[in-house]
Amino acid sequence: MKKHIIAALLITALVGVAADTAKPNKAPVKVSVEDSLKKEVQDLKEENKILKSLLEKAKKEIQKLEGRKSARNDLSLDVAKRRAALMEKFDKNKNGKLESNERPTRKQLAEFFRSSRKK
Repeated sequence: MKKHIIAALLITALVGVAADTAKPNKAPVKVSVEDSLKKEVQDLKEENKILKSLLEKAKKEIQKLEGRKSARNDLSLDVAKRRAALMEKFDKNKNGKLESNERPTRKQLAEFFRSSRKK
């Protein structure tokens, strides 16, 4: 019986020691308010950098789009000028419309556009 009691005590002691070593030492970590605020400020600065870079990318994209828009406007101005020149040349009664008897032939149109490209 002594052997069983000694064995039981040894097992209990070993299990207790194993349980103590299995648990990490969890000492409470005290973080001061100042440290937590410093960390938060640092995080906000990093977010600010990211947002600034995104803003710069957006500004560049807007400039590209505005450049395309102005190029389209330039083209539409060219088309408007060409149309005005076409009306001036072929509108005989000066009413702003080309009637059936005023419409240029394909050959006349080709010559008109060829001459307008040279300018």
